Amino acid sequence: MTSQNIKIICEDKAQRQFIELFLRSFGVNDRRIYSDKAFSFNRTASNKGSSGAGDARVVKEFAAEFRDFPRRNSKTNGCILIGMIDADKKTIHEKRRLISEEIGTEQWQNIEGVILFIVKRNIETWIHFLNGNKINENYDYKDPYRDMIKNRERIMEFASSCRQQQPSVREALPPSLAAACAEFEKIRVRL
Repeated sequence: MTSQNIKIICEDKAQRQFIELFLRSFGVNDRRIYSDKAFSFNRTASNKGSSGAGDARVVKEFAAEFRDFPRRNSKTNGCILIGMIDADKKTIHEKRRLISEEIGTEQWQNIEGVILFIVKRNIETWIHFLNGNKINENYDYKDPYRDMIKNRERIMEFASSCRQQQPSVREALPPSLAAACAEFEKIRVRL
C-alpha cells in the first residue's frame, strides 16, 4: 500500500488540479497525494467578494504544515509539501515574504521536499500562456480557463519540459512559470 506522502495546499480546485496533473506526468500515483478535497474551494456567503480568503488560508496552512514537515518526513521518508498561491497584484517576492513571516524564517525556501508555486497573476494566466498565447502577468485571464482538466495536455507538456531541464525552454517562460520549474528541482528526487 502506498502512503500519502505528498501534501498539497492551494487556494482552489483549479490549482489542485494543475498540481495533480503535473505530478501525474511523473508517474505519481494519486494515492500518494493528499490535498484537502473536503475544503470546498468555494467561499462562504460571508466571504463572497472579499479578496484574499484563499490566500490567507494557504499562508497559514502552509506555515503550519512546514512546521510539522520534519516530523512527517522522519515517519515517511521522502515526503513532499507543495503549496500554490496566486500573487494576484503583488510580486512573487512579496508573497514569499508573507510565507516567511508566517513561518518565522526564510529557511523554508532551502528545504528539499518543500516547494511553493507562486502564480503571477493566477493559474489561468499560466494556462493562457501554455495554450500558445502571449501574456501579461498582471492581467486576469480567469474566465476562459477555469477547468484544468480540459488543459491536461498542455500541463503535461509543461511538466515534461521542466523534467528535461532545458534552459532555452525556461528562458521562454513567463517569470513565475520559470520559477515554478526551478522550484520543482527541490522535489525531483523524491518523486
